[in-house]
Amino acid sequence: MNAIRSVSLAIPTLIGVVTIVFFIMRVIPGDPILAMYGGEAANQVVIQKLRESMGLNRPLAIQYFDYLRKAVSGDLGISLRTNQPVAAEILEVFPHTLALGLGGIFIAVIVGVPLGVLASVYRGSKFDYLSMLVALVGVSMPIFWTGILLMIVFAVTLQWLPLMGAGEAGAADFVIHLILPALALGLAGAGWIARITRSSMLDVLYQDYIRTARAKGVSEWSVTFRHAFKNALPPIVTIIGVLLARLLGGAIVTEIIFARPGLGKLLVDAILQRDYPQVQATVTFFAVIVILVNVLVDISYTLLNPRVRDG
Repeated sequence: MNAIRSVSLAIPTLIGVVTIVFFIMRVIPGDPILAMYGGEAANQVVIQKLRESMGLNRPLAIQYFDYLRKAVSGDLGISLRTNQPVAAEILEVFPHTLALGLGGIFIAVIVGVPLGVLASVYRGSKFDYLSMLVALVGVSMPIFWTGILLMIVFAVTLQWLPLMGAGEAGAADFVIHLILPALALGLAGAGWIARITRSSMLDVLYQDYIRTARAKGVSEWSVTFRHAFKNALPPIVTIIGVLLARLLGGAIVTEIIFARPGLGKLLVDAILQRDYPQVQATVTFFAVIVILVNVLVDISYTLLNPRVRDG
């Protein structure tokens, strides 16, 4: 039922995102033609002809419905900067953003889940307080600040890892260049996952069937991971899905800081140049990713939670 509801809301959500971005880009100051062809000193006759050829002189309502009509058929437009299909440019750089997002969520999971489980098992101990303090710091620090600190420590001071770029000398070089930006993304997500994991585990560890398992002499390891953790998974999976969508959005800032190619750099360049089709297509692409992730999270939650599935 949750998945069906998410799918049913996908179309109006996409239309809302496209509409908001379309009109915001045309309300903010700046002219894409002036930005690309010489500013105020450009030939006004040439500017007017370019504006007409691109359809920017038509009423906004006509531009809007024309864009929707083409978008439904899969035509997201031509970039005003490069004169290339925006869909092709998005697909060209998306693997970099996807790798960064998956790397960030991988680090968030391998750090956050064990931290949350151990904090719940040793509730009230010094380790519990210290781990939750670390999680709070991770949640509170902006991604760009974490990225700058990592660059200063590991790239500038210790010189263990490269400072910028995405790596072009093979798979190993690509992974090495991915470590710092993925850490910047993942550490913030790890704090959220640790807190949710601890809370979910505490809800389960004091249930009657856990006490019964302990009374039967089941080992603490088996009680924690075979019984408690399995039933605490649904909220953890939910926050991981939400974080994946959030980290893909956070990749925009991270890509700029670490000078990596990706959707973030593509979007920022398009905004600065008032490249309407590119901005609209890129934001719509992000919206589609978020919607797909939410649908997958709802499906997984239904599969993991028998009460929801039976209902």
